[in-house]
Amino acid sequence: MNSFDKIIGYESIKIEITRICDVVKNGDKYKKLGVKLPNGLLLYGEPGVGKTLFANSFIDECERKSFVCRKNLPDGEFIKFIKETFEKAKNNTPSIILLDDFDKFANEDKDHKNAEEYVTIQSCIDEIKNYDVFVIATANDLSLVPSSLLRAGRFDTTIEIKNPKGQDAEQIIKHYLSLKNSVADMDFKQLARILNGRSCAELETIINQAGIYAGFENKEKIDFEDIVRASIRIVYDAPETIKNGSVEDNEMVSYHEAGHAVISELLEPNSVTMISVGNRESSIGGFTAYYRDNEYWHSVDLMKNRIMCLLGGKCAIEIKYGKIDAGCTSDIERAIDVIQRIITQYCGLGFDKCNSRHFDFELSETHKYYQERTINDELERFYQQVKELLVKNRKFLDKLAEEINKKKLLTANDIKKIRENL
Repeated sequence: MNSFDKIIGYESIKIEITRICDVVKNGDKYKKLGVKLPNGLLLYGEPGVGKTLFANSFIDECERKSFVCRKNLPDGEFIKFIKETFEKAKNNTPSIILLDDFDKFANEDKDHKNAEEYVTIQSCIDEIKNYDVFVIATANDLSLVPSSLLRAGRFDTTIEIKNPKGQDAEQIIKHYLSLKNSVADMDFKQLARILNGRSCAELETIINQAGIYAGFENKEKIDFEDIVRASIRIVYDAPETIKNGSVEDNEMVSYHEAGHAVISELLEPNSVTMISVGNRESSIGGFTAYYRDNEYWHSVDLMKNRIMCLLGGKCAIEIKYGKIDAGCTSDIERAIDVIQRIITQYCGLGFDKCNSRHFDFELSETHKYYQERTINDELERFYQQVKELLVKNRKFLDKLAEEINKKKLLTANDIKKIRENL
């Protein structure tokens, strides 16, 4: 059994790391090709994605003596420990050194990265270049580490491990549920869409919380509803307490969320994973969750769709009640942020409206005013497009708002049925 088999999903990353592992394990066949042992492997990504699990699997597969270095000592003693770790590895070749969470080795910010800990590591890595010692490191935030330490020659291979999405998320959810007593006919694809982009640690916690809900209600098995409830509580920090608002307030919140969801479904079918209302002890009242298969910052068209989705809540209230929506502040702010990025950073409406930050002069007040005016004009234009879509699809808006208000929680399958029965 391969040591990487215990890692669920991440097939492309496993292939790349297995290839490096083969060089470390079977150096002779690569020497015949003139290939040298790579100088190091750096795994980085958000907390909870399994970086240390990958590193430990790599160490197990290589079958070398290993030495682990984590920040668990005061600064002066830790620097001494770093030197001792490299010295032990050098005297026990072939060996591996794991620098775990090494972006936490020093208490420096991104503007002061020349900490003695990193200078020491850099020096130690240079000193072992002629020894059969391989260095693997994990980090959350590379901006805290000096670029001189990250360059090729010290870490030849850098791999980002992202939160699982799509099939990876589905496989990991299946794995965690296989360790629990759950119903057999679970809709894993829909669960993966609801939990898309959550870390492995979050997924494990959500599945476990679902088991707590099931046990408290004396169920024999965890079901889909338990996992959805756990997702709402953990991912969206929504308390169990149902908020008892007035009939009109509840209906308005339902229309607000329906506005978001209708626009999203019209622009990107099957993009809404869940709508929940009435379960927050705050003025927000509810939320609409979306499935994002692609990073929308990489597509201006997807950004424009996002702007319109954000404006859907305010517009739905105006259409239904003819009044200003007092719960749309954050939606408007986020929509403006996206529009501003398109105009000032991507030059989406001409170079004359871009930021001139690469020049030695600051933006003039006239230029700033021109940018603000353009942003406001674009916001108004998007809003009118949203209004046209909602008026044209009023039946869908009304029916979805009615069902949200009645059930308080809708999933993608519920929304699909509503639309099919219009």
